[in-house]
Amino acid sequence: MDLIFTALSIKRFIYLLIVMSGALLAQHEIGGAQSHWIVWSAFALSLIQFGNTFSRRIMVLGATGVLLAITVLLTGGAASFTLLLAVYLSVITGIGMYLVQRYPNYFFPVFLIMLFAVVSVSNLPTATSAQFILIGTLIAGLPQILFWPYFVRNELQAWMMLTLRSLLKLQQEIFTCFLTPSYPENIYLHERRLHVKKTQYLHSISQLREFIKLSETKKIETDSRVLTAFANQSEVLYGMLIDCALLRIRVGDYTVLSVCAEELTAIGEQIHAIFSDMMAVLRGKRYHINTQGLNEKIERFEDTYHHVLQIAAQDPLVFALFIASLKSLQDEMNSLYSVIVKAREKVR
Repeated sequence: MDLIFTALSIKRFIYLLIVMSGALLAQHEIGGAQSHWIVWSAFALSLIQFGNTFSRRIMVLGATGVLLAITVLLTGGAASFTLLLAVYLSVITGIGMYLVQRYPNYFFPVFLIMLFAVVSVSNLPTATSAQFILIGTLIAGLPQILFWPYFVRNELQAWMMLTLRSLLKLQQEIFTCFLTPSYPENIYLHERRLHVKKTQYLHSISQLREFIKLSETKKIETDSRVLTAFANQSEVLYGMLIDCALLRIRVGDYTVLSVCAEELTAIGEQIHAIFSDMMAVLRGKRYHINTQGLNEKIERFEDTYHHVLQIAAQDPLVFALFIASLKSLQDEMNSLYSVIVKAREKVR
């Protein structure tokens, strides 16, 4: 369910296979007590995906590999002196914490450097270890050429898919809040999960806009207007989901939601299905979506509102607002679908 098969994900899978095969082969051919550093460094560096351009990603990977080699070499030199080693590791940790706070995007490379510094204490590294790490860096860096053709286009498609998936996950979490009777007693837990889903969407849309901007500056053969329209419409849809989510705050007696739990479940399932269909359309697996089912479920909920909730609820107006938000959400989903149809050909 969480896997997204795009040209980029296929390339990444092939890339990891090449790196691990190359690292294991190099370890077998070279041999030696310290040859495991080849596999460790190659695998760790192959996980680096930071960089909005191909050249920048290569630079980050190469610089991280060199710093890994230097760090391990210095750790080996300080390992014989306990006090010096403690000071050295403290300095590395302090610098790492500062860099992560100042430049959050570099968390993973900094984490790798700190991890290798700690692990190398018990492995008694030598100059040969540093050389093996540089070999691992080459093994991880050279196959990156796989990502060079259509780099921006593949990234655009991937981040568009991730944006849709993050909206789907946000919708799931919102309806989970509605359908969990213990929400008021566990409000922190549910709000924390909701915050995580919001953050994931905001990260996805931020990355998508970065690559849209890059496609404009690099004059890639993509229609940036269509892609910008996709980003804008997804943000509108995000706003509508947040508006729907206000029901959890507006409703006075949370137990009244159990009266319409069946209708809420049906609406949540329909919205989930539409998001899934949008992702399929973007991949070219489907060519249309059906929002008629969602319209029927909203009408069913509206009927329940008129015949039951207006009597059972302390403040029926909050459900009227929720129904209005659902109808607006349906309209915005139709608008997003029309944009996806246009954008699909631009990123394939």
